Amino acid sequence: MGRGVSHCASYDGQVVGVVGGGDSALQEALTLANFAEQVLLFHNSEKFTAQNSYRKRVLDNSKIIPRYQSAIEEILGDDVVSGVRVRNVASGEISQVDLAGLFVYVVCSPTPSFCKVL
Repeated sequence: MGRGVSHCASYDGQVVGVVGGGDSALQEALTLANFAEQVLLFHNSEKFTAQNSYRKRVLDNSKIIPRYQSAIEEILGDDVVSGVRVRNVASGEISQVDLAGLFVYVVCSPTPSFCKVL
């Protein structure tokens, strides 16, 4: 926390990522779209679980890019977030995505090892 992994929106003109597919993740993506250049929305499933009104607003926003079936394998950067390593859960393909920040909105168990669902 405090080095680019965050839960509050303050990334004017930069590319940021949001992890999750529920109401909170989509709400954060919509908020970030007001400030960021682009918002990548990583979700490990084929569709979002958020209520329909959030899904529609996210899909209608050209600054928000859904990345379905994407699991964050690693957060990259030394002192601050510079990107993430992403695994496509369907194909297993690994890619690297440059980001200025990452916002995590996933449901975790009470004792996560940094929420293996990332």
